[in-house]
Amino acid sequence: MSEQRQKVELWADGNDVGAANPLPINIVIIGPGLAVDVTDRAARLLGIVYGNLAQLQQLTPADALANPASLLGVGAFPHIWNNATSRWNRWREGAAAGAGLTDPVDRAARLLGVIYGSQAQQLLQRAATFETVVQLNQAGAEVSTANPLPTQDTGTHTNPERWLHDNHWECSEVTISAAGAGGQQNLGAVVGAGVTRRVREITIRHAGTNNTVVTLLIAGGDTKVTIDVPAQTTRVWSSQDGREFAAGEQPAVQSSDVTGGNTYISASGVEA
Repeated sequence: MSEQRQKVELWADGNDVGAANPLPINIVIIGPGLAVDVTDRAARLLGIVYGNLAQLQQLTPADALANPASLLGVGAFPHIWNNATSRWNRWREGAAAGAGLTDPVDRAARLLGVIYGSQAQQLLQRAATFETVVQLNQAGAEVSTANPLPTQDTGTHTNPERWLHDNHWECSEVTISAAGAGGQQNLGAVVGAGVTRRVREITIRHAGTNNTVVTLLIAGGDTKVTIDVPAQTTRVWSSQDGREFAAGEQPAVQSSDVTGGNTYISASGVEA
C-alpha cells in the first residue's frame, strides 16, 4: 500500500516560503529588569490576596498569636468614623489592659444605659442611692448659701400673699364733722409717681343720729363708690380688687349727714 501525502505550501508576505523568503519567527526572552504584566495578578498568584486598594497584610511573628508562634494572623484594624474631624479613627487599646479607646462622638447612642448631656459628658448619680444629681442655677450662678433661691415674690406674683404684705397701704382715721363737700377729708397723701393705690377696705363709725351716705372719691374728681350707713352704727366695706387711684390722684371721703355726731373713717389697701 503506497502512502499518500498532501503537499502544503507556506506563504509569507505574499510569496512561497523558501530560502529567499523565510518564515519570520520572534522569540521573546523575559529576564531580570524587564517589565511584566501585573494586571489582575491577585487571580494568578497562589496564596496572595488583594483588596480593592492593595495587598492584604499579615501580622509579624511578634504580633501574631503566641500559640502556635508559626502562624501569621491577618491584621484587622477596626476603625470608627469621627464626625468632628471627618476621618476614620483606629480603635485601639487604652491605658488599662482590655480597655479600648472609642470614638466619643454620639457615644450615648452606642452605650446601653449610659446617658450623656449636650456637652458630651455623662450625667451623674449619687454614689449610694443612685438618684440623678441635678445642679440648680439662679441668676446665672449655682444655688448655694451665698446665692439662694428666692422665697418671696419679686413682682411677678409668685407669692401673692407676701406681695400683699410687702405693698400694704393704710391711712390714719379721719373725722368728718360737716356734711357734704364742706366736711371732705383726704385719705392719706396723693398717690406717688409710678404707682397706683387700691382702696380695698373702708371702716366707718357713724355717731350721728341720722343715717348717712359715705362717698369715696377722687378729690375734685369722680366718685368711686357710695356706702349707706345707718345712724350710730359701724360698717366695714371691702372689695377684693378695691377702687383704683392713679399716680397724682388724691383719695377723699365725704359724709352726707353728721346730725347729732361725727363720722369717723379709716381705709387700707395696696400701693405698688
